Amino acid sequence: MDPDDQVIHVREEPMDELPLKRFEYYHTTRVDESRDKTARMMRSHRLVPLDRRACGFEARHHVAPVGKASLHYVSYGREDVHVIPGPLETFYVLLIPYSGRCLVNVGDQSRVILPGTAAIISPDDELDMVWERGCGQLMVKLPRDVVTVRLESLLHRQIDSPPRFDPFIDLRRGGGKQIWDLARGVTERLSAGHSLLLQQGMLAAVEQVLTTAVVYAQPHSYSKELARVETPAASRVVREVTDFIEQAPALPASAAELAAIAGVSERSLQRAFREQVGISPMRYVSDVRLRRVREELERAGRSGSDTVTQIAARVGVSNFGRFARIYRERFGELPSETKRRAAVTSLAGTGQEPVGK
Repeated sequence: MDPDDQVIHVREEPMDELPLKRFEYYHTTRVDESRDKTARMMRSHRLVPLDRRACGFEARHHVAPVGKASLHYVSYGREDVHVIPGPLETFYVLLIPYSGRCLVNVGDQSRVILPGTAAIISPDDELDMVWERGCGQLMVKLPRDVVTVRLESLLHRQIDSPPRFDPFIDLRRGGGKQIWDLARGVTERLSAGHSLLLQQGMLAAVEQVLTTAVVYAQPHSYSKELARVETPAASRVVREVTDFIEQAPALPASAAELAAIAGVSERSLQRAFREQVGISPMRYVSDVRLRRVREELERAGRSGSDTVTQIAARVGVSNFGRFARIYRERFGELPSETKRRAAVTSLAGTGQEPVGK
């Protein structure tokens, strides 16, 4: 093995707590390897451990493609590290501390970000960071062209230059919380190996949802113009979201995802659903999920294929116990009872025993 390709694993943090662990790109104690491999995924940069002995340096990088965008987890172990990439040029990056602190210098602005806060770096921004020991960050990489095309579609015109975002974000409230809810939800589902999110069509949709959420939620150089664009009618918003829900193989897990699909704020989405449907958007999702599970259980009961758990997971059920309680309240029987009843009805008069539970 070429010594430059050797990866040294010195692990202290529990792996089951790290995001995107299924997508490990590298894990090393070598500064040059970390710098060179991260440069291939992001851009060339200077990487300088601030303890010259570099005895606590332990870098890891996880990468999950999401359409043309990508999600990353990066950490540098028990070492303060100076990272100097300069302008990113071809992409935006959202820096979300998962643990620890990071000093971010963007142009003439500086701030320490830590869990609950974040920074978004625009392509032309001069970027300089000091990652304090123990800092691990989720990073959302959005190609400049993807952001530009999405913004142009929302403004209904071509723009002269890519948007420049206000660099610092509070993830605990408002638009920042919506961005965090989306990024966290996608990261958790990818980390758990959600099979539908590994399909190219789904990944492209997630890319658009993330991009739209950032464009609406975080102030930028076109925000005022975007706000002046006529607010879409409630009926159009509801139609777009309900069409998506009815067609999506796996149903969305949050109202923030649905709001991004419609290109409106979460508050506007909630109001539109109350006006047009009389229920919240997530109640609508729950109703569709219940209907789909019941229909599939009845089909499976007749054919003997697929278990109740497999069917529920296919439509996005993550807490089966809670779902089973809601299902019984709605239909007066447990999911397993629906499947067995369909099997008994199908086999009535044949003398056969129903198969599957």
